[in-house]
Amino acid sequence: MMLTAGINSIRTYHEPPEWLLHQADEQGIGVFVDVPWRKHLCFLDSEVARREARLFVSQVAQRCRNHPSILAYSIGNEIPPNIVRWHGSMRVRRFLAELMDICKQADPEGLVTYGNYPPQSIWICPS
Repeated sequence: MMLTAGINSIRTYHEPPEWLLHQADEQGIGVFVDVPWRKHLCFLDSEVARREARLFVSQVAQRCRNHPSILAYSIGNEIPPNIVRWHGSMRVRRFLAELMDICKQADPEGLVTYGNYPPQSIWICPS
């Protein structure tokens, strides 16, 4: 029904289970994975939150790498503007760049993205 309606991809807000990846592949549906971590908190103030974020990004990318249905990994989505202001955009940018690097180490061929709204001045480019 999804393909008939013109839908060719889905987004998960967690690590997709293996059965979902297999079904998506069988149906020709791409999977966009939003890696969950505590981005809604003052994560740069917490070593535990930063460690969890690194671990989650690494684990999801390792487990999903080379799966044909994976479209991309989102290492962050809509970090609240007040959190960005509190930490400063440069510090947030550096941490997101670190997460991108961790993701690329786990899945060198994987696409990595970050999305935000409202627009904020956080730009990450691979070095």
